[in-house]
Amino acid sequence: MLEKTPAICLKSFHYKESSTIATLFTLDNGLQTCIVKGGRKKSSGVKSSYFQPLQPLEVVLYNSKKSSIHTIKECSIGCDITNATTDIVRTSLVFFISEVIGLSLKEENPSEEMFEFFMYVINTINDTGDTK
Repeated sequence: MLEKTPAICLKSFHYKESSTIATLFTLDNGLQTCIVKGGRKKSSGVKSSYFQPLQPLEVVLYNSKKSSIHTIKECSIGCDITNATTDIVRTSLVFFISEVIGLSLKEENPSEEMFEFFMYVINTINDTGDTK
């Protein structure tokens, strides 16, 4: 079944020649493991570069009850976090927070409060003043 939901990427890694596997925390389904087939090809509509730690996304995925890995059909950037990715201190903080979130979430239970809190943390990191 196709499902459109906001998500936050926690981590991703390359799989085979052109695919990417990403761990996402979605608003509707909680923690999900998803695959982007062909995401590292130039002609792909879903780019693997979208799947950076704590990147807010809007994803359309095939949510299968039979499989633990879901397939992403479409993806777009949810909001711009350029400030958090261009400053080394903020980037270090993003990697640390995404690792803590990934280790603390073990269930697929959705939680709107947690999702909103994570979005607040991401926006705070991105919008804070100069870190120097």
